Amino acid sequence: MTSLDRAKAFLASTGKCAALTVLPLAAAVVSAHAGSISPGLLYPSCSGGSGYTQGVVMGSGVEFTGSVTCPLDSVSFGVSGGAASFSTTETFPVSWDFNVAAPNGSLVTYDLDLYGFAGGGATVLQWGVTGGAFIVDAGNVDIVGSATIGPPSAQMTSYDLDLDFGVSSGTDPTVTINALDLNVSSVPEPSALPLALPGLGLLLLKRRKSAPRA
Repeated sequence: MTSLDRAKAFLASTGKCAALTVLPLAAAVVSAHAGSISPGLLYPSCSGGSGYTQGVVMGSGVEFTGSVTCPLDSVSFGVSGGAASFSTTETFPVSWDFNVAAPNGSLVTYDLDLYGFAGGGATVLQWGVTGGAFIVDAGNVDIVGSATIGPPSAQMTSYDLDLDFGVSSGTDPTVTINALDLNVSSVPEPSALPLALPGLGLLLLKRRKSAPRA
């Protein structure tokens, strides 16, 4: 074996070891533990509701459902819960699917707000969405949407969720929450990509050198 061959063999073995060392470290950073949120009871603003029970746990998130008819022109809901290990690298993917039944021609408005709090009570996350739709001819209207919220500005230990509906007709609207989902997703650490790139580069270099020449 010539000195050139020995040098090539050394570089190939070194590149393999470096790649095996760097890539697991990067993977460990990317797969950081995600926080979780706990379910609470979703309270309507009036009696006559059905199915409003403790939120159902879904992985590291929760889902709320239920239906209520109110003899008012507005309906509100509120829920509070805890957040465990919810850091500044976590976000809230939120989705909602509502149905409001009221007389045709009614204007339905909604306001969905989410707040996150630190252990001392300081607000570290605040988000809201509003919208509206007319009931045209079916006697009801669907309201569907989604968003990704956060991350919080500091460690979050609890949350409040408020949901308000207004109906212009003022005639006993029925609000059905088919699904209101709060999930948790980790944001990859900024250092993960620089850690992964050298290892990937070495693997590609090794594969190129070892490929048979045409």
